[in-house]
Amino acid sequence: MSDDKGLICAYLMDGAGGGSRLDWQGVEAWNEDQGVLWVHLDRTEIESRRWLREDSGLQPEIIDSLLAKGSRPRAMAVGDSLLLYLRGVNLNVGEDPLHMVSVRMFASASRIITVRRQHLMAVKDVQDAIERGEGPSDPAQFLVHMAAALTDRMHPMLSELQDELEQLEDEMEDLNYGASKPRLAHIQRQSIELRRYLAPQRDALRFLCETDIEWLRRANHLRLYGIVDQITRYVENLDAGKEQALVLHEQISDTLSEKMNRNMYLLSVLAGIFLPLDFVTGLLGVNIGGIPGTDSHWGFPLLLILLFSFGAVLIMMFHRFEWLRPIQRASGR
Repeated sequence: MSDDKGLICAYLMDGAGGGSRLDWQGVEAWNEDQGVLWVHLDRTEIESRRWLREDSGLQPEIIDSLLAKGSRPRAMAVGDSLLLYLRGVNLNVGEDPLHMVSVRMFASASRIITVRRQHLMAVKDVQDAIERGEGPSDPAQFLVHMAAALTDRMHPMLSELQDELEQLEDEMEDLNYGASKPRLAHIQRQSIELRRYLAPQRDALRFLCETDIEWLRRANHLRLYGIVDQITRYVENLDAGKEQALVLHEQISDTLSEKMNRNMYLLSVLAGIFLPLDFVTGLLGVNIGGIPGTDSHWGFPLLLILLFSFGAVLIMMFHRFEWLRPIQRASGR
């Protein structure tokens, strides 16, 4: 090929953590005797698709799987090779981290092929490690390095999600409950979306620990099991956070419902006091003859005394039947 379009990077590993970078010509000229080859491709480019279909030597089913539009994290053995689909948080500028980026890998004892559509920082971490001479020395270690980089990149976002939930819980008494419900709903959506990929990713990595592929047995299984355990903790924290958000949501709903019920009860009590008074004043205020006290200067004062007395009797009756007790409890008395 005349240029490296579609080829993000390619390395011929030296077996000691480093490697030499290759272009398309170097990739096409590679053979197994030279060492382990890692080829990282942009699956949206025509050159990458052409190389996979014509020059990679992979089975058509494997190529179709690598180029498929959508995939969830999973792992499967294909003879003595491995297909592994993982996802990492989207740390690209202007992108939502929840739209996790997929990286698909084909690995054998002598070659690794990875493809992606969007830039993934975890892949860059592995590339930088190889440039420093601190990268993987074989395909088994490459899978461990990639899984570790993807998992480590998730930690800040998951910690931020947990901190936001704890902050919301601590500030619950000072917040506007109506305004906090959308924040809780957003946290719940984030937890569900992240768990959707983390749970199968944990199972895919556990498969690497249990597979019988000979070259993969050389991997550092202790570290791989540690990565699986780390993702398991992430999943458990997401489940706990989702339940915590649900409890807070119910607490807010109960508080708002209690406020509304208290206000409605207060309005009912006020209506029970003032409706009879309104009826009396309305009856005495009709513009017809025969209303007592209309010709006396003492009529209006006597009416006020009558109304205040009637109101006092109603309040005493409400107190006697303990109809005011819910209002007193709500106000803390």
